[in-house]
Amino acid sequence: MGNEESPTLYFNGRKVVKKSEVSGVVAKTFKETKSAGYKKLKQRSHDSYAGLTERKIRQVTSSSIRYRVHNAAFTNKAVPKPVRAHHVQSQHRSIWLT
Repeated sequence: MGNEESPTLYFNGRKVVKKSEVSGVVAKTFKETKSAGYKKLKQRSHDSYAGLTERKIRQVTSSSIRYRVHNAAFTNKAVPKPVRAHHVQSQHRSIWLT
């Protein structure tokens, strides 16, 4: 029972991905697509694999540091401050009056 592979299950001509193999399939597809995002990974793997959803791909890519290096998500954006129209209009009027 050493190097024998387990039988492969197919659905509609596509290989069904086991939960234990999801990260390996994502890593392989990630390397093939040259560090693409999760939507492109889903599109590329859709023809070959069944049971690999965008959600599963996103979970794998967001949990590992090697994917974050390539596709950084910037969460330190400035908080928008509301500006009152009255303040803007008063500044605009003061420019024309002087």
